Amino acid sequence: MKSLLETAAKQTIGGRFKSLCIVGLNKVELINDRSDDSIFGDSWQDVTDEQTRKRMAMLFFAPRELDGEPISPARLLTEDPEDDGAILLTQQTIGGIPQLDVCRIPPADPNIVNFVVAADVIFHWDMKDSYVVPTTKFTWVKDIQRIMKAYPKSTQATVYTNWEAEKIGDLNLPTKHLRNLPLEHETWVNIPTFQEKNGTYVMLASFVLVILTWFMLHMQTQELDTLGEQIRITQQRIPREGKFVELSRFMLDQEKFMQYRDLYPWLVTDLGKAIQASRMSIDNLEVENPTPAEPNKYMIARVEAERGAYKGWLQEEPIAKDLLISSAAIQAIRKPPGNLFKLEGLIHLPTSFKAMKKVEAIIKQAEAATLPKNKKTSSTTDKREKPTL
Repeated sequence: MKSLLETAAKQTIGGRFKSLCIVGLNKVELINDRSDDSIFGDSWQDVTDEQTRKRMAMLFFAPRELDGEPISPARLLTEDPEDDGAILLTQQTIGGIPQLDVCRIPPADPNIVNFVVAADVIFHWDMKDSYVVPTTKFTWVKDIQRIMKAYPKSTQATVYTNWEAEKIGDLNLPTKHLRNLPLEHETWVNIPTFQEKNGTYVMLASFVLVILTWFMLHMQTQELDTLGEQIRITQQRIPREGKFVELSRFMLDQEKFMQYRDLYPWLVTDLGKAIQASRMSIDNLEVENPTPAEPNKYMIARVEAERGAYKGWLQEEPIAKDLLISSAAIQAIRKPPGNLFKLEGLIHLPTSFKAMKKVEAIIKQAEAATLPKNKKTSSTTDKREKPTL
């Protein structure tokens, strides 16, 4: 469990994005997914195409304004920062590209300094602040040596770069690829919300729930038609055979089967809201009577997750707890044996029926409470409108 939490906390930029475009002061550096060799250019639009931008993250260095507020990425990436039209055009161009402002990276631990060498800058941050220093491919080693002189000799340093690692041998500093740079969410300027990332899945789940609701209502209609037909057949047989005991037992069983028929749409709505609240990616949902041949006070809700959506107990257990807490109908929940992630919820029909009736009563009381006020207002208005003689 500890190793999983550490892995999630130390997600890297290269593990999250396929291509990286680092925008420096006057040059850019592109590391695409097909090669680790860097491509340099004066403008990021010159070294990237539309296909690359769909899977690319843009790293830039935006020092703060004089009032301490971060600089807008569009203003930094525009050739003329004072041209409002150019800024608007840049915003439309880079709007969908993940934008990482490295100057917003959290401070380092005490006695530690980290370096990012890319494009035409050396970016380094310590426990106090972050700094941007111009450099070139021929002077960056000496520039790092000059920066390190300002720190105590015991300071630990790490260099993240895609440039020639052998040139840094004299520094005796560990070097890592730029793809191994930790991804801090504070640096992500336009990080997508849950709705933006999973809106399609939520909409698909809503469609599935609507279809399931329609299907269950359709099945209930068929059951009602079948029941009506059985009642008509029974009524025709009564004068000839006179099996009143069997008829009474049959009618009693049918009443027990149908006493909770109004509850099923409410159950489906409750399960759908619980699944949406738990953010569970589902593949199938079933609600059935464990003993179809006779009436029962319990129903079983079976929810099956998408294959490969969750891996292991750490991801499955919170989903099961959220589903149990979010549902008013499910009394208990369990995960049956097997490799697939399935959940079975126990529904006690009398308890759920009382909960549904209680909600309906509250709604009716709220509607009734507004009627006298409306009538009183209408009566007063009519009285004032009558002319006096």
